Amino acid sequence: MDLAASGWEVAVGGKVVRLDDLPIEAWERITEATGVQWVEAYYKPLADLTVARMLVAECCKTINQDPAEILDGLTLPKILGLFSQAEDDLPVEITDGVPPLGVDSSTDGSPS
Repeated sequence: MDLAASGWEVAVGGKVVRLDDLPIEAWERITEATGVQWVEAYYKPLADLTVARMLVAECCKTINQDPAEILDGLTLPKILGLFSQAEDDLPVEITDGVPPLGVDSSTDGSPS
């Protein structure tokens, strides 16, 4: 699996949670419980199923979703389907202070 240059996101409870938005305490719990370094868990969250399950649980906590509702009976295809590479959220490139035509100045880079 490729490294996600813009990070990873997890679809839980009808919402999408970026791993970038998890609090440091979540990463500390994951590394303590699994022995996997946070940088490995961040860049390769699916390389270890325990890490992946814990990340899903931590993402659920951020949106006040009961993790058991998602984790109970979870299969490998389902957990793989929860993770996706996050879209680049960098601002649009601006030349000489002027954004390109047809693109707003928001950080999503989509046409206006």
